Amino acid sequence: NSSTSHKLPDEQLQALSDLGFSWERHVPRTRAQPRRRTWEDYFPKLLEYYNRYGHSNVTSKDDKDLYRWTVSLRKNFRCQGIVRNMGFPPSNSSAAISAYSHDTVSNSNNVGPLLSQQQLQALDGIDFSWTKPVQRRKSKPRNDERWSQMYNRLVEYRRVHGDCHVPNNHGDPKLFYWLQNQRKQYRQLVRGGRSTLTQGRIEALEDLGIHWGKSHDIRWKERLQELEAFHSIYGHAEVPQKYDENPQLGFWVMNQRTFERMNKMGLPTALRTSRVEQLEDLDFIWNMDDKRWWAMFDSLKEYQEENGHLNIDPTDFSYDSLRQWLNAQRHFYRTRGIQEVNHRPMKPERIAALESLPGFSWRGRGSDIPSRDDWSKLLGAIREKGISPDAKAKQHWFDGVDRFQTEVKSVWTDEELLALWNEENDDNADDDDDDY
Repeated sequence: NSSTSHKLPDEQLQALSDLGFSWERHVPRTRAQPRRRTWEDYFPKLLEYYNRYGHSNVTSKDDKDLYRWTVSLRKNFRCQGIVRNMGFPPSNSSAAISAYSHDTVSNSNNVGPLLSQQQLQALDGIDFSWTKPVQRRKSKPRNDERWSQMYNRLVEYRRVHGDCHVPNNHGDPKLFYWLQNQRKQYRQLVRGGRSTLTQGRIEALEDLGIHWGKSHDIRWKERLQELEAFHSIYGHAEVPQKYDENPQLGFWVMNQRTFERMNKMGLPTALRTSRVEQLEDLDFIWNMDDKRWWAMFDSLKEYQEENGHLNIDPTDFSYDSLRQWLNAQRHFYRTRGIQEVNHRPMKPERIAALESLPGFSWRGRGSDIPSRDDWSKLLGAIREKGISPDAKAKQHWFDGVDRFQTEVKSVWTDEELLALWNEENDDNADDDDDDY
């Protein structure tokens, strides 16, 4: 304010001038515009880099400014839509060049100038990659030492077993998981991500026969080796579906049986003839239901040979499972035409086998009791001859039979049944007369 301003004394003005004080009013500097990286300035640098190193994959550690320019080239190339809109893979720049046209690709305010055909050809001539190059990180000395230790264990495994197919139930689980991690690191490296694998490590593992793209053949061979180990322990290859020690092996065995059934139906599967032979060398059972059925049939046959009949006493619990199995077969036979009831139809060879046993009957225990057809004949005779008008109605077929009789008749003639029908119920009559 001019009304309140004061003039500095001469000695103060001189002291400030001696310090280099500027008497001009300070104007804040505007932020400088970023320098635009042009093709003319940076392509010669990229060409020089290519001639020196033999590739054009510049990293930020090599030359940060040149690296940023190559990043902008890739960004422009993607945003222009040359690859995305025309269907060419990013690595095929030559195809993109031939299809490129300023009429079909519109510029955008978010990207730099469009690359001309000549510029694209120049970049293609120095093998410029349109994907970001992988920057490999150097491993720490401690990690190198640990990696070498695990690698030496893999070398020893290969010396003993002849390959590097380490199963997950191997005595050295750390080796299995380490090898799995190497494959994972390789996949990350291929995708352009961070990875602990160096080129030296990759070559060392490949020298041992490591396959990075783990094929179906390798996985199948690993499972077969696990099945061989199971067979050597238990003497058979009947791995249960829910096998806690190795769940994957249980499901794999089940899948092989499924593939075998599909092969019989004419459907293509991965179960080739050579694999079938390898499994059968281990006494592999393709149909566990058939195996169990014929095992029970052999038990039934032995029972018949020892006892001379097939009427298994329900109180003989030592044969309870066999009796229940036999009853189930009779049930399946009776309901063989009813799909809603019977979901396990009897096969012809099973029917023939059971009927070949002496004394076998589908009607089971007490088969000498009158059948349904016998009762139909009896009712027909009753209708024809008639029933006494004084006959008392029965509550069930055997009213009047003494329940405490030591022996109950099991075979009845027509005359005896008719007499039984017309017989008074003495038990009920006694109940009426007795006074308690």
